[in-house]
Amino acid sequence: MTHKAFTVEEFQGRVRRVQKVLAERGLDAALITRPQNVYYLTGFRSLGAGLAAGMGQIHAALVPADGTPTLFMRALETKAAAKYCWTEVAPYRDYEDAYAAIVKALPAGTRRLGIEQLEITALQLERLRRACPAVETADISMTVERLRRVKSAQEIAYTREAGRIADIGLRAAIEAVRDGVRISSVYAEVLRAMLEAGQDDINWPPALIWSGPDGGLMHDTSPDGTMANGHLVTLEITGTRELYVADAMGTVCVGPPSKEVAKGYEISVALHGAAQRALRAGVTGEHVHAQADKVFRDAGHGPYYRRVGGAIGINSQPSLFFEGLNLLKGETTPLEAGMTVLVQPGVDKPAMIIVASTNVITASGSEELTRPLPELIRR
Repeated sequence: MTHKAFTVEEFQGRVRRVQKVLAERGLDAALITRPQNVYYLTGFRSLGAGLAAGMGQIHAALVPADGTPTLFMRALETKAAAKYCWTEVAPYRDYEDAYAAIVKALPAGTRRLGIEQLEITALQLERLRRACPAVETADISMTVERLRRVKSAQEIAYTREAGRIADIGLRAAIEAVRDGVRISSVYAEVLRAMLEAGQDDINWPPALIWSGPDGGLMHDTSPDGTMANGHLVTLEITGTRELYVADAMGTVCVGPPSKEVAKGYEISVALHGAAQRALRAGVTGEHVHAQADKVFRDAGHGPYYRRVGGAIGINSQPSLFFEGLNLLKGETTPLEAGMTVLVQPGVDKPAMIIVASTNVITASGSEELTRPLPELIRR
């Protein structure tokens, strides 16, 4: 049984591109451990990678220099693998040595093995090296991510669907925001609206909501708290379709805003507009950041201190959906048509204020997949 989201031919094309890199680097095989990359190459989707790592075991896809990958995972996930994977699967019992099984499956005469140091624990790496002491390991972190950045037509279609779902979630959140409402109640409304609209995965919260006079606590995981007049509510909504994501984000004011907040919002809108207008194939992440930086300096502030977004794609725990290309000073990688990019600048004075959109890069500019909030919404 093959994964319903992509054809076997598309998966095979992805594997061949990885194998081309292996040949260029003189590697006999690669052990892929980052969940997003495992999904990209095999179709396997699961929350189990972190659980396996916590046991000292491993979920991984072994990609030989020639041939079909093999997925290694705990036996209790065999049915999920049968549903989603197009590749060979090698389930192991929890008391068995997964690393010995991986080494046994290495191509004959393997001398050099690529590994993703970015997503392998010290214990996993130690057990792997102990199982094959004569094999040299070489870091290939971000190799698959670089290949993932330019999306196929099907991947863009899923991202566009994710954007539609994210916009529905953001509108549901805005409608639910008001004085005296609990954050958890808004979250419930957003989740209901998104699931009804087609949200099809739960491995990352579809909504992150923070509220307070200063916009709340960025990346706080608690849904506790009550919105009140004078609060700024930060909404980060992530639509998902076949693990491809699009973010819709914004700031909403409960009651009338202060003059300082209104001015801060104007600056955030200008930052977003400058960065978004700069998106097109051939420009670098540094160039996009520079456009926002100029707006920030012209507004009387110092150099813009944070990235203004980055390339996004597949989301899977425990890692997130960023693909290693940032809209940031020093990023010299050029954007390419078919990349999906989150633009999310903001300010933190007088409060946390964010204006954001997800976009797909085109030859002449970009297509907006989620809509920013051009004016401060008051509830």
